[in-house]
Amino acid sequence: MGPAKLGRVTGDPEHLALSARTAQRLIAAQDASGSWLADQVPCARFDRSAEVAIWLLEIDGLTRRG
Repeated sequence: MGPAKLGRVTGDPEHLALSARTAQRLIAAQDASGSWLADQVPCARFDRSAEVAIWLLEIDGLTRRG
């Protein structure tokens, strides 16, 4: 979230671009079931999936214009 917050405050396009790449990488790591850490026990899988979903929401909120 650091680059997203910094990009929001400064308007620096490099930080905003880094935030977009970070979000794209997180989404690319998602498996077909929509979760992360598919090979882990359910509590770890659910915890990580919720955590990444929150990160993506925060990145979106910080980088959205308007």
